[in-house]
Amino acid sequence: MRLDLARIGDALLEVERDWPRIDAELERLTIGRKAPFTSELRRNMLTAYEYLDELL
Repeated sequence: MRLDLARIGDALLEVERDWPRIDAELERLTIGRKAPFTSELRRNMLTAYEYLDELL
């Protein structure tokens, strides 16, 4: 089994682009605002998925 890293990367990019709306919705739901979803965080998460893919 292999992870679809391109699809994961696209999904993470979509979250990064939509983060202001997601964060506002978390605030509205009284969950509270979260730390910014930055491009550095996205790259780090993708690196972690790449490592998991190697382990698989």
